[in-house]
Amino acid sequence: MVGVPGRSKACNTCLKRKIKCDLGKPFCGNCTKSKRICGGYARKTAYVFSNDVVLPDSGADDGTLTYQGRWKGTARRAPPSIYGSENVRIESRPPLLWMSDDSSDAGSEISVPDFGTLSMQRIPMMPSLWQQLHYVFMNAYMPRGGMSGADNIGYVTGNWLLQLQGHPSTLPALQTSIAAFASAQIAHDHNDMNVAAQSMQLYLKSLEHLRNAIANPATRLSDETLAACLALGIYELTEKPVKPRGHPRTEEQRQEDPNGSTPYSKHMTGAMMLLKLRGPDGNNTPLAHSLFLGLRRQIIITTLIKHSETFFSHDVWRERPWGVYPKNILDKCLDCVLDLPRLQRLADDMLLDSDSMSMAAQCDTLIEQCATLLAKLEAWYPTFEEYVSGPPFWSTFCTLDSQQDDPILGKPFPVSYMFPTFSTSYVLMTYWTGIMVTHWLFFVAYRTLVPLAEQSTLAGAADEAAELRAKKQAHKDAWVGMARNMCQMTEYFLGDNMGKVSITVALAVLEGAMAMFRDGTDDWEREKAWVAEMITVTANRLNEASMVVTAGSMT
Repeated sequence: MVGVPGRSKACNTCLKRKIKCDLGKPFCGNCTKSKRICGGYARKTAYVFSNDVVLPDSGADDGTLTYQGRWKGTARRAPPSIYGSENVRIESRPPLLWMSDDSSDAGSEISVPDFGTLSMQRIPMMPSLWQQLHYVFMNAYMPRGGMSGADNIGYVTGNWLLQLQGHPSTLPALQTSIAAFASAQIAHDHNDMNVAAQSMQLYLKSLEHLRNAIANPATRLSDETLAACLALGIYELTEKPVKPRGHPRTEEQRQEDPNGSTPYSKHMTGAMMLLKLRGPDGNNTPLAHSLFLGLRRQIIITTLIKHSETFFSHDVWRERPWGVYPKNILDKCLDCVLDLPRLQRLADDMLLDSDSMSMAAQCDTLIEQCATLLAKLEAWYPTFEEYVSGPPFWSTFCTLDSQQDDPILGKPFPVSYMFPTFSTSYVLMTYWTGIMVTHWLFFVAYRTLVPLAEQSTLAGAADEAAELRAKKQAHKDAWVGMARNMCQMTEYFLGDNMGKVSITVALAVLEGAMAMFRDGTDDWEREKAWVAEMITVTANRLNEASMVVTAGSMT
């Protein structure tokens, strides 16, 4: 046998069946003929973190990616594993310490012990080790506390990472994607370039596993395949070494490349296509429903910035995915916000119309539909207040330093908003976004009607024009006020222990505010410069730029 003596090269399925494998790639012929799922040739691996390992000097790179550490303690043989027939030799003293609470309560704080210098040993993947990597992922990505807000009371939430607790993955793509992110975080914490290199290798291996999972009809539409796609998107967004934008893209750049050519957006587009293939009735397990909710929430910024609808706006996708689990408070707010791209397109078409009578009729239609949507959002808010104990937010003095700070004028945004929980802030961000865009659409409609009234020769046209100007200004003040609210959330999202997910939300909020400030706010140059600066600061912290996802194949 070629290779390591005593080690079979057979695929995992033939190895388990103890039969000869023809070593066909990507799937062996035995599995294909017997109509079995070929388990592939990759062996399950994991990492053990221990203080009892002495690593080689990280500065002395011997060209390998995985180092075999030297144990300081004496060796002992472990009892037979309950997870498989293969004995694993463990030389660890004392045993691993980790958070033992496997509760799915999102409000529990995740704390990770200080492991000192880390070792990476390749051993068979076991549930306890999967849990350790999962907790590192959770600790780095999610806020340390405050996840039990208004959208997490008796419902399945969009936090799909919580659904993975206590459920070891069997899909190599998900195993390696979680391990890649976890090892990248460990590399950051300990400034270890060797572990960082191993993280990149795991990421590349995970891409290969994901391609195989999508190519295999048996795993293409599984929950774990969709989770792996989202996990790789998170890795691209937070870890891939990409040069961040120093300033917002110009309109020409957005038109030429609306996607921004980011690997993150490609993963999100792929996840949307997988979700659409699964159908609206494929979301009836806790993990599947969480994946659906999480993707639905992440895509909303794209739909608003690009004025494009997705299949989430279709009636069938508004009702059937909740056949088992009821809608929570955030889901109901998103139902309102998902109506906005259609109204944005109506406004765009109206502005392209050259016939004044047709334009006036479209303005009236837009105003009527915006009034209906605004009434829904205002009726939703008292329901939200019932779920929040105490004030949903409060004001503090802003401590973010900016080049736009002036000794006389002060800060462009002197006040920042703080929130009792991250979930509360996210729900309010969604609500304020809906209010902001709705008032902006009102503003566009009245701005279009004002010159039409001024050109009219009918009696009372001057009074009508004055009334329209007053309404235009009122709606402008309203949407600019909501844009200020969004900007004043930035300091909270960029706070300590908020996790990388909070940074991604901050970037989405800032890009949304900048998209709004481009229209009708010429007197807000300092504020727009501040937003551009904060986008750069946030992108530098996140290693990536745009949250906009290609809308193709989503409708």
